[in-house]
Amino acid sequence: MKYKIIFCFLFVVSSIFGFSYYKTQRLLFLTDLSTRPLEKDSTPDFQASSFRPRNPVYLISYADGPEVFFQNQYALAQSSMGRGVDFNLNYRRSLLDPQFVEENKKILDQPKGAGYWLWKPWIILKTLKNVPENAIVIYSDTGNLIKASLAPLIELAEHHSILLSVYENKEIWGCAAKKVKRDIFVALNCDTTECHNGPVLWAGFMIFRNTPAARAFVQSWLTYAQDPQLLTDLPSKYKPLPNASGHCHDQAILSVLYSKDPSGIHLMPYDALLMKNHLAWKHRKPCADELFIYESLVPYYGYTLMRKIDRLFFNSYWLKKLRQKIARENEEFQGTI
Repeated sequence: MKYKIIFCFLFVVSSIFGFSYYKTQRLLFLTDLSTRPLEKDSTPDFQASSFRPRNPVYLISYADGPEVFFQNQYALAQSSMGRGVDFNLNYRRSLLDPQFVEENKKILDQPKGAGYWLWKPWIILKTLKNVPENAIVIYSDTGNLIKASLAPLIELAEHHSILLSVYENKEIWGCAAKKVKRDIFVALNCDTTECHNGPVLWAGFMIFRNTPAARAFVQSWLTYAQDPQLLTDLPSKYKPLPNASGHCHDQAILSVLYSKDPSGIHLMPYDALLMKNHLAWKHRKPCADELFIYESLVPYYGYTLMRKIDRLFFNSYWLKKLRQKIARENEEFQGTI
């Protein structure tokens, strides 16, 4: 009787909160993607009347370290099915170039960002060099899930070879001078008011159409990122700018590269476009083994409250056990087919 009461309570609570973001929650409840209606704009070959060649779309990501990051990567890949992606490339440390790893060992051995995120521009450039000209390469952090068709963004990439994500909330992120170590401004010959006032970019989701301009941009990003003084938390050699409050590493270099020469680059608003229409951010870490994703029901400042609610209910012991049981039974059922 006690277990029935607990189950009913958790069911009611999860139903109330889950209804508001059903589209993203259902990915982790339903593992059979054939239950999801096919989106024609995400599957251009569906009911095609004639042969029409197009640029292939690749989704790339990287996993390293604790188990949860590999689980995140699998969840991301699954969420991309039927959303406009043709190929998933799941990069791991063992797939990096041995010479690159050896030359950058001091950076890549650092625990933060599995090597201060130095692998990120490397895997993007590696992919661009190997896929057909004009192919679309989408990079995503494994903390994301794709909750809706990427077709509108892919269409944008047909007109812009570089699509980067920008934090539009200046109250939280400020300008580049707040989040970029001054060494980067100096190294890029961009220690100017214009660059200081540039936007802070998010390197968690980017789209590149494989062109010489895109490859050159990522090559520059990689080259500067291989300098520990610019990428890591080493103390700055220069007097900090007023209001400086941190250093966002790979994103810092990316932000200044954009401010120095924004030509040909299209910015995708983080909140108004990506999180509203296309992505869900779960960002599970080893210290918080959460099985559910969360998507704030209130504005950004209510995010902390929503995480507490999420952990209290959606990631409660009993609900996690229920989900694990459903997953096991589904695997057993699939094995009988």
